[in-house]
Amino acid sequence: MIITSASGSVTSSVVSLQTPPHIEVFNGTNFITNGETIPVNFGSVQPNTNGLTVTFMVTNTGSEALNLEEIEVPADYTLNANYPATIAALSNGTFSVQLNTTNVGVSPATFTSPITIPPSPATR
Repeated sequence: MIITSASGSVTSSVVSLQTPPHIEVFNGTNFITNGETIPVNFGSVQPNTNGLTVTFMVTNTGSEALNLEEIEVPADYTLNANYPATIAALSNGTFSVQLNTTNVGVSPATFTSPITIPPSPATR
């Protein structure tokens, strides 16, 4: 911002607004709101074979880094351990969840249990 006074002197200052990390989660292009129940289809797989994997995108729309702590998935699903520990401001990262197919009839092909993403610091 530039301000010119009547005497002709110029003063400039920069205004910077810091916003805390803000998490948004997507399954493909579908935005998932906090606490929302949206079934995720893992398709059909034969028992004792590699289950299908679904990738989720986590976006940080804040101006500070988002630190992801341990993401939790229900039993009968496996979390890909290579998800980012930190997502920079205005950036994104991904994590994947795989259906385990060792127990016949135990795991539903449509994922209906919660995934918990405890971010730190607290997000809005």
